Amino acid sequence: MSLGRFITALSVVALGGRASAATPGVLQIPFTSDALVSLNDPGGQYGGPGQMTYGQAHNQASMGRYGPDGPWQAVAISVGDFALKESTRNPYSGVWPVIGGVTFLLGGQAGGNYTAQASQRKQSVSFRPDPSTYFTNAIMTYDGQTSAESAALVTANSSVGQLSVHRLLGASDYESFNFTAEVVEMTVWEISLRNGGKYTPKTGLLGMKAVLNSLTGNVCTTACTKEDFKNIGVIGSRTFSLHIGSVSTIIGQQGSFALGGYEQTRIVGPVGVFDLMDDMPVVFLRDLFLGVESGYSPFLTDRADNISVFTGLPLGDVRSAELNSKLRASQGSVVLTPSAAAPGIYLPRYLCEGLAPYLPVIHDPSTGYYLWDTASPFYNVVVNSAGYLGFVISDRNARNITIKVPFILLDLDLEPPLVPVTTKYFPCHPLPSSPGGHWLLGRAFLQAAFFGYSLDQNVSYLAQAPGPDVEQSVVRAWRPESVGVPEDSSLPLDAFYRSWWRHMFRLNTPLDPVSGVPLRATGGGGLRRGKRGGGGAVELGLGGTEVVELGDEKEKEVGVVERKEQVSD
Repeated sequence: MSLGRFITALSVVALGGRASAATPGVLQIPFTSDALVSLNDPGGQYGGPGQMTYGQAHNQASMGRYGPDGPWQAVAISVGDFALKESTRNPYSGVWPVIGGVTFLLGGQAGGNYTAQASQRKQSVSFRPDPSTYFTNAIMTYDGQTSAESAALVTANSSVGQLSVHRLLGASDYESFNFTAEVVEMTVWEISLRNGGKYTPKTGLLGMKAVLNSLTGNVCTTACTKEDFKNIGVIGSRTFSLHIGSVSTIIGQQGSFALGGYEQTRIVGPVGVFDLMDDMPVVFLRDLFLGVESGYSPFLTDRADNISVFTGLPLGDVRSAELNSKLRASQGSVVLTPSAAAPGIYLPRYLCEGLAPYLPVIHDPSTGYYLWDTASPFYNVVVNSAGYLGFVISDRNARNITIKVPFILLDLDLEPPLVPVTTKYFPCHPLPSSPGGHWLLGRAFLQAAFFGYSLDQNVSYLAQAPGPDVEQSVVRAWRPESVGVPEDSSLPLDAFYRSWWRHMFRLNTPLDPVSGVPLRATGGGGLRRGKRGGGGAVELGLGGTEVVELGDEKEKEVGVVERKEQVSD
């Protein structure tokens, strides 16, 4: 069902860059978990400089973290004309950037911050999104029979108004850029659950086409205003880049979202270039495997090499085969759509089922999720190890790009009302089929991936992102005529290792493929996180086996030891 189009007031707060100075033509947007840098708060109304997150500033006790299937950090925007903020205290909202022209925000009736009440044009619509549409696929799950979520009832209002974007100039100053865009006020947004309950998502969607068009001054999404002409050159190209990072208390990696450019230090290795399909980014999956960055395998197997579970398209999947032919993908490729609006990793059923025997997970039929068996001593080994889930993706030049998602990022939380109590889960969603012939790579995947989009070139980009120990931020502008990222504008492949080594643990002794107990070891006990020193020192014990930190390049394969030892560089 088509929605009425409208324009409304919205503010996006743009950082001048996390480097020492702003990069011309690039706006960096904060996340809800970022520190509130004294924005309109010279007198300490919100606690003073750096004392609160953007999420706290709009009365979220979650510190800007979102569930119930994360935790996640969202892009922070301010609802309303920023010039009115002092009098109205317009709160911040969390949104996921999507490739589209319309922004969806939660209204007050749905527990959000946006309202179209003052609009000159207002109309209300109520609809249940078609499961085959991208809107439904991006926000909810594909199939209510395979997860805790099912179809959503949505009621929306339309309005007319103004939007504005801001670049921080210092601790308490900013400059403002007003522009026009189309926004849907979601007055009712209820997702039905298998357990009979309902919940309303706490985040909206930021339609990037309208934002990019307005901030370059190239195209007006509605009748041009004087504000549109002021925007010429605010960003130098109609592009954006995104690395969601992780808001986990263990990882704590700040997200990166830039308009008109990208953080060079958020890209590891080659960058794949991909054509769009009906305004959707699509990539071709050529392999899915379990890998280990260093040391012995933490998985339930006696194999020393990578464990591939990929065999191509599911047998009899006619729709997916037709889509492959339309996109001229390699035979047997699985077409995937990266989307920050979706929480998990949605794959053909056989792929998730193929991974499960090697992991301490249990498929829960009451919710449709794979839950981590936290009672198994094997659980702590896997989620703290140097193991990862590897995706081999082919771009439009038939070049393979490997994205490694460490298992420490796949140890996520289900929270009420999805489950009665907080429960650890593995975010691989096994789907029997896809209505559109393609599957989704959501936020769980984008924690470890760099994603980019160019409206100028009508392409998307995908690359490996580094871990939490990223190098100093270097921001680059994307030129409108650019197709891709220069080879010298990304980190070398070994930067992945260097950015993760303090947060992973390497096994120097193989595990028994049945029990998960170290071979030749005696005694019991699970993996325990130890004290980390400035040089990466750690003290760990697993049965009687030495477990050393990934970054310790001086250790030797010593096998069983009689005592725990502290290791460091």
